Amino acid sequence: MRGRVLAALIGCCSIAYPASAQYRFDPYTTSNGLPQNTVAAVLQSGDGYLWIATYDGLVRYDGVRFTTLDKGNTPVLRSTQFLSLFEDTAGTLWAGTVDGGVVRYRDGRFTALGTREGLARAERIQESPRGVLLFHSAAQASLVTADARISPADDEARSVFAAPSRAVWTRASDARRRCASADCRRRSGA
Repeated sequence: MRGRVLAALIGCCSIAYPASAQYRFDPYTTSNGLPQNTVAAVLQSGDGYLWIATYDGLVRYDGVRFTTLDKGNTPVLRSTQFLSLFEDTAGTLWAGTVDGGVVRYRDGRFTALGTREGLARAERIQESPRGVLLFHSAAQASLVTADARISPADDEARSVFAAPSRAVWTRASDARRRCASADCRRRSGA
């Protein structure tokens, strides 16, 4: 009996080993090329790059080397302290900064948007089912269209959003609901 249990255990381990061998974890620090060891967010963009938000620059990793983007090599940046990353459905990368601004990276060019341009403090970034971006904090929110027009967001605009999985959610004063389609509407009494 003991021999059978031991044989079964060895058999299970030999089957599990190849599955675990396909994953490898490599720690990255300043000694590997990061500008700082504190990482606030990580996102893999549609083109395969790994983007890393740090408190000392926005980093792009191509699988071989780190490229740090900061005020020294990317003058359009107003801040080098990054907190959040988001890629919209059009493939544009948005990076939120500590001071509440955002940096947009599209077609190889960076653009900075902030309170000067009318943007609310951007602590979180979401996309509506119709592709309008919502930048918001606990106190205020702004809508940004694909052509970078900025407008304040009202409560209704803040009530419907798409999760990163593209599932559509709607928020009512009493609950949050997941919608079956992108056509969510408020219902009275709901």
